[in-house]
Amino acid sequence: MSLYRWLNSVGELGVKPGYLPWEKYLTRNLNYITLASIGALLMGIATYISLGNYHFIGEHAIAIALLPLIIFINARVNYIWALYFFYLIILSLLFFFTLKMGEECEPYLFLIPLTISLLMLIRRKEIQKNVIALFTMLFAFLLLGIIGYTLRWFDSRLPHPEIVMVRGINILFSSFLTLIVTGIIVNQNSKQEFELNALLKEKETLLAEINHRVKNNMNVITSLLNLKKDLCTTDEAREALEDSKHRVYSMALIHQKVYGSSSMRKVDFQEYISELAEELVSSYSLEKFVKLKIQADDCLLSLDIAIPCSLIINEVLTNSLKHAYRKNSILELSVIVRKNENVIEIIMSDNGPGFANDEKPIKDSLGITLIELLCGQLEAAHSFKNQNGLVFTTNFSLSK
Repeated sequence: MSLYRWLNSVGELGVKPGYLPWEKYLTRNLNYITLASIGALLMGIATYISLGNYHFIGEHAIAIALLPLIIFINARVNYIWALYFFYLIILSLLFFFTLKMGEECEPYLFLIPLTISLLMLIRRKEIQKNVIALFTMLFAFLLLGIIGYTLRWFDSRLPHPEIVMVRGINILFSSFLTLIVTGIIVNQNSKQEFELNALLKEKETLLAEINHRVKNNMNVITSLLNLKKDLCTTDEAREALEDSKHRVYSMALIHQKVYGSSSMRKVDFQEYISELAEELVSSYSLEKFVKLKIQADDCLLSLDIAIPCSLIINEVLTNSLKHAYRKNSILELSVIVRKNENVIEIIMSDNGPGFANDEKPIKDSLGITLIELLCGQLEAAHSFKNQNGLVFTTNFSLSK
């Protein structure tokens, strides 16, 4: 097995199948930082032996023996307990080194890579609840250091040349460990970004498939309504089924637009309105007698807003096609959609007779009831009025 494959296998220890990407990220990083720490301690032992200095080999050996337990805890329990154990070992090791060597040897330089790895691990909001415990350990170490300095615990009996040598070794290895930890951060960030992009692509594919299936199911419903309409014996029943078919189509068209777009979350409403209006006119076979005017600002609407809007537009257009058209005349239908910052305004009008004597819309009509319910869902203000025909206006905020 190559060294690269072995390192990868060690990094994967403790990565459970159900882990989220950030949990995998933390688990791998802790394994790699532990390996880097063991490597730095081994290099420290080799350096001291080569220099004929055997004062600190015992402490290094104890640390090397304890550090693999971090990977074991990471694999058998979870990364949080492994993280606590890691900082407890490193902080204890630094404290006892300082007791033996004195502050002039500057063992606290190892706090630099320690702090970098700490910041790397706690920047994830999901483990912020553990920040207090981690910083408590760090604060306790610093407090003991201050007390030890005050009470002169750290007065080393080492000769000055040896202190200078140890200081140099500490500076060298703390710098090495900092570079290693930084490299781990960069490598794992790239790996996590790749995993997140793959996960996002998978979810977008699934969402596209769902939209496609919903659209197909709605097309089946439309076909069933058509079959049932052909079997009806009364005009009233046929009209009710035709209206239901239009409502289903308006929703199916939304899912079709989502499936065919680059965004799986939003609908290009400008394009949608034109297609919906043309389909409704065609269904009543009035292409030669209807003049459509569509004026819509560019706006992308999320599905939870686009579907109620589509049903509202369908109801108003259907009402105009059924009641505003007069034989041997041209019916003018206008749909205007304006977007002003975070507010959407929809104005729909026709040149039909409007309401007789300015009477209000019929409240027990299913279409009017649907419009009121859908406007309530959007928290939208709406109104009907006569103005050279019927004019319907509604506006709502996208931030609600």
